[in-house]
Parts: sequence; structure tokens; C-alpha cells
Amino acid sequence: MLPTLIISAIVASILVNGHPEGNSDRLTDNSPGKAIIFAILVPILLKAKPRSISIGVVILGGSLGSSVLVKGESATAYVTRSVVHAERPLVAPVATSSAVTCAMLCRRWEGCLKWSRRAEGPAAALCYLWPIHSADNPLTAAAETVYQYIVPPGYVLSPFDRRVAYGSHRRGARGGYGIISMCHEHDPESVPAFPTTDEQLRGLISLPFEDYWTGISDIEKEGVFMDLFNERNITVNPEWYQDVANNHFANIYSGRNDCVVIKEKLGLACRSCTLIRYPVCEYWP
Repeated sequence: MLPTLIISAIVASILVNGHPEGNSDRLTDNSPGKAIIFAILVPILLKAKPRSISIGVVILGGSLGSSVLVKGESATAYVTRSVVHAERPLVAPVATSSAVTCAMLCRRWEGCLKWSRRAEGPAAALCYLWPIHSADNPLTAAAETVYQYIVPPGYVLSPFDRRVAYGSHRRGARGGYGIISMCHEHDPESVPAFPTTDEQLRGLISLPFEDYWTGISDIEKEGVFMDLFNERNITVNPEWYQDVANNHFANIYSGRNDCVVIKEKLGLACRSCTLIRYPVCEYWP
């Protein structure tokens, strides 16, 4: 029993601390050799006493089927959702008998956005670690139940409408349809922010998104504002603009400023879509 506990402690240390020669918070070596090592050592870890694998994760409400809480994370809980995801996993699937261990692997494996477990036999299931989709690894055609963060890493729930979360992209771009794919880089369900209620607007302008692009524009037809992603008309509330300094919306129908930015603590403003700004994205948990 003692040798097993020692080996389990070593594996737990790898899971918690990452690669000793690299970033101490992430496993960055995605080579097949590392995947084989995990495939061999994870079953040994699972044979140890439960307290030897309790580092970093606990089950919310005692249920393996709904959510898993990972300690030490800003977005702590993994919850189940039926979504499309990248077609290929990060590494070869690892046989595990616990959602806890699968959550630990995703937490510590560089590039893991979501995870799932598929039953492959009576005693175990394979743990799949899913990355963000890309041109080389497109989204699945059908949705699957996976575990993922309540909101994408770096996103925060709106203080005035807790149903929606916002996050910014740290790469500048011109306004318009191109920012849709940038928001998708965070999560397939993340889209450019487009407030439709007073509460959503108050939440957006209360966050540090000064002069960031929203998903609102009148590119297609002057004076008719639409959500870029859904291409649906948005009723513009004049009160959203009345407190903006220097009357930014005086030339709202001029034809020169078709994209809309956030003015922190004030409201919204029209800008030329040719300017380089950061996009702000929204996500509905």
C-alpha cells in the first residue's frame, strides 16, 4: 500500500504542478509519450485511497453527473452542457473510472477547454480532453454532452443581468463581421456583445471595455441597427446615448460611422468600422 500511495502522490503532484521544467501551472508537453505515461499512471492513481486524489477537485452536491468543482480556478465549476466541440481531442483518450480525475487532467493540460467521458466497458470510461476548434480541427456536426466552465476563462457575469457573461479579445481588429470569428476563439458559443435591454447595457458599460467594439452596427442599411451575429434588427433606445460626452451620436445617420463601441460608464457611440479596436464578446451560460 505504501508504494502505491507514493506513486499516487507523484502522479498527483504532476497533475497539480505541471511540467517541472516549464510553466508550473500547465502541462505543456502534448507528445504521445506523455499520453502513454498518463494512460499507465492514472489507473494506479485511482487504486489509491480517495484522499490521495482529492487535491484540486470536489464534487458539487455529491453528484458526478451534473458538475465538478476545481479548486484554485477563477471559473471554478465544470458543468454539463450539450454543445458542439472540436472533432479531435488534444491527446489519445485516457481510461479513468472517475469524473474527478478527468476534470484534473483537463485543468492541468494546456489547451483543454472542455472534457467528456464515454463508457467503454463495465469498469471504466475514456476521458476525452477537447481543445478550442480551429481550421484544422473543426466543430462536430452534432452536439454532445460535455463538461465545461460555467463561463469561458476570463469572462465575468454581468453585475446587472447574471444570465450573461462578458469578456474581451486581446487582439485589435476592425469593426464589423470579422469580430464574430474572434469571439468564437474563446468558445463556439461566444459572440460579439449586443445589449438588448437596459440591464444588459448597464452591465456592459460598468465593465472596463472603453471604446471596445460591440456586435451592433448599421453596415447593411443606414440607420437600421442589427446584431452582427444573428443579423436581427435591434431597437436602439435613445436613452442609451443621451449621457455620452460630446454628443457622439449627433452624426449617427451620417453614413460614415457604422460600427458601435462602448463608452465606459456612459453608453454607446458610433465609430468608423475601419478603426482598430478590441472586441467585447458575450456568452450565455
